[in-house]
Amino acid sequence: MNAPSTAWETAVPAALRVAGTYVGAGRPRFCKAELACVPMTDAHEYASVSLFEQPQAAPVLVSPTQRCAILTGVVRELRAEVPGLSFIGVRMYGPDFDVQMSAELLAPDVLVAHAPLQLLPAMRRAGRRNIAIVQQDLRADGLEQGRNEFAVWLVEPTAEAVEGFQRFVDRSAFLQGLSGLSVAPVADSALGALA
Repeated sequence: MNAPSTAWETAVPAALRVAGTYVGAGRPRFCKAELACVPMTDAHEYASVSLFEQPQAAPVLVSPTQRCAILTGVVRELRAEVPGLSFIGVRMYGPDFDVQMSAELLAPDVLVAHAPLQLLPAMRRAGRRNIAIVQQDLRADGLEQGRNEFAVWLVEPTAEAVEGFQRFVDRSAFLQGLSGLSVAPVADSALGALA
């Protein structure tokens, strides 16, 4: 693993967070369906869309299909390595209306949402353990804002889930390819601030 070992390996923290920045894996390959644009015919329609465009420091590095495939792969890897997951929240947004979501992202224990971290207080109050949140802002379109950051949280983990999360981080080719990869415990007080 790229991240250094820390004291949390001996005590179970309230949460763990692995994070890094996606810097790309070659040129994005777009599917033909993704090259379609919103139907516009009048000048005012084009003017309206241009209002959403803002300069971004982070480039577009993936297509919507590739972003969905990355998220599907991460969910698969979580399931394979982390025992006893009770819930997986996945952040997805943007113009992915042409992309068919995978069965993994449509599973009954997965919720695709704009802000899955906001679900944590209610899930913790309900006594849920081993909650995974995939938080990403991978830009797949010029209108999207984001910094190409990617993080996975494991909240209220059991000791076995902590060990599985470590394996997940070590074995995930996608995570290992992130720039500035770090794994850190998250204090209970920091989780409370997410509410």
